[in-house]
Order: sequence, then structure tokens, then C-alpha cells
Amino acid sequence: MTLDSASETLLGRGLSFCSLLDPPGSKSLRFLDAFDYATEVVHMRHALNRGYTKPYSIASRLWQRWKGDRFEESCKTVHAVMEDVVSEYLRSHYRKPFEKEDADGHKEGADESGSETQKHVLIDAMAESTLDPTELRYEVLNVLIAGRDTTGALLSNVFFMLARHPDVWDRVRAEVEETFEGRLPDFESLHNLKQIRYLLNESLRLFPPLPLNMRVANSNTTLPRGGGPEGKDPVFIKEGQQVNYHVYALHRSKETFGPDAEDYRPDRWENPELRPGWGYIPFNGGARVCLGQQLALTQATYVVARMMQEFTSITRRDKKEEWQEKITLNTKSLHGTKVALMKGDKKA
Repeated sequence: MTLDSASETLLGRGLSFCSLLDPPGSKSLRFLDAFDYATEVVHMRHALNRGYTKPYSIASRLWQRWKGDRFEESCKTVHAVMEDVVSEYLRSHYRKPFEKEDADGHKEGADESGSETQKHVLIDAMAESTLDPTELRYEVLNVLIAGRDTTGALLSNVFFMLARHPDVWDRVRAEVEETFEGRLPDFESLHNLKQIRYLLNESLRLFPPLPLNMRVANSNTTLPRGGGPEGKDPVFIKEGQQVNYHVYALHRSKETFGPDAEDYRPDRWENPELRPGWGYIPFNGGARVCLGQQLALTQATYVVARMMQEFTSITRRDKKEEWQEKITLNTKSLHGTKVALMKGDKKA
């Protein structure tokens, strides 16, 4: 679903993947399988290169196996699909100046006022800077990673935890029912749903979609904390030095979130005194804050609200009691998200 949504926003409806409707073995599903596998291996390669994994560990031996034919084939599949998409876009782009007009002088695809009816899509803005197919392919793929993986991971983790916390489900659903009274959610009202906001905040805290990140210093600088015997003194950072930060660990800081920082408790966000600041950065912050933050939160809020409207309860359908991490480029549930959604007393 998030692949379809991200690809439509990025490429327009005509080039979106429509993977929800595609049969097994289709191009979109082959892309998904190859994409997931390739990103997992890329993360492992980065961990090994940075020394996060011991050279002779099981992970290292797995990497030696992973970097073979399947990884290469997965990369080829991903790039081949993206090349097709970009080529199709460029053919359409070059045809636009020659679009025919009807008898009234309107362009095809324009409304009665003569303006274009097609929604603005991100690749159009990219094309204003470059029409190089290789550069566009990499740019599109980069944005697709952010638009598809992060929101998909967020929603999967949300429903994993809702299946284990029926009290949270009931509280959120009651707010949705009271707010919309059976109507489809509208954009303005979505952002007034406090219980869903607390739900998403807590899931983003415990399971940040991007668990690890890094920056490189453009000039000599300092970090305000981290040095000295107690870790409270400034730390000198040399120009060109890379600084890695572990968002997954940061969000579990008892100093910021209290002694129950490891616990899943969305109602902690009701406390007006909870102001984590830079202790809570699921979308990073400052000049490099995630450009898709509001899009991701709006989409996630809408999906949760619609599920609450359609179903009365949720139950777990796996054998594992606790959530276990699978950290690649994103934070995922190691065992997937297996749940049953109910309408009344019947399973949907």
C-alpha cells in the first residue's frame, strides 16, 4: 500500500506501481522482493564496514553468502524496473509540447478553464533540474525508499502493538467514532485526533523507522555533550569527521522518558511536561528534517482512522509474545505483523 501511495505521489497515477492489485510474479511484486532483500544486505554491509559486527561472527559469514548471486540479481531487478519507469516518464515528458488541442483549443487532459488537471508530482520538479535518465533513476529510488519503507514500517509496528493492547485500540477507536460519526475522515479533522497522535508518537519512539543515521562535519565544531568522565562535557568534531547516532537507543533513554522508557505506553504523551526535544527525532530535525514528515503522518493517521471505522477489534495471530527488532535500513518486526481484524464478533 505504501509503495503504491509513494509511487503515485512521486511519479503520478499513470506510473504508480498498483502493487495491491497485481498478481503474484508481477513486476511490482518482483520489485518489492528484490528491494527488500537488497536493502537488508546493504545494511549488513554497512555494519561490517563500520565494525559493528565482528569479522568472524555469524553475520559476517552470512554476508559472504549474501553478497553473491542473489544480491546482484536483486540489484539488477530494482534498477531494471526503475529504468523502465524513468524511460516511460521521459517519453511522456518529451511528448507534452506536441499534445493535441481539441476544437475549442483545449489541451488534452485540461479542464474547462484550459489549465492542466493532472496533479503535481515530484518527478516533474526533478525534471526541471535534470533529464539525465541515470540521475533521475537514482533520485526516484532514493525518495521511494523514504516514502515507502518508513511509512510501511510505522504502520506495521502500530498494528503489531495494537493487537497486544486492546485498551489502546478501544481508546483510539472511541475518539474516531466520536469525531467522524461514520463519515470519511477529512484532512482538517485528522490532525485533531489526539489519541492517534499519541499512538503514532509512541510507535515512532520505540520503533523509529530510521534506527541509525549519520552526519559529516563540514567544518571543525563541537557537540555540546558526550565528553568528559561523566559524558556531560563538549566533544570536539574535526572537519570531515563522521558522527553516527543511534536513534533506536536514544528513544529509550530513561533520562528523557522516565524509568518506563522501554514500555509501550501511548498515554505518556498526554503529559504536558514531556518535552523530549532532541531526545525524540524520528524524522531528524533542523535544516535536514525529513521533507515527507507531514505526508507520512497524515497517511498513517488516515489509515489507522479508516481501520478503526471498519473494524471493531484486533487480535494477534502469531506465536511470539514480545516484539523483536529487525533492524535494517528500517526498524521492523522480526516476525512480521500477523493480526486478525474483527467486525462485531466475526473475523474479517
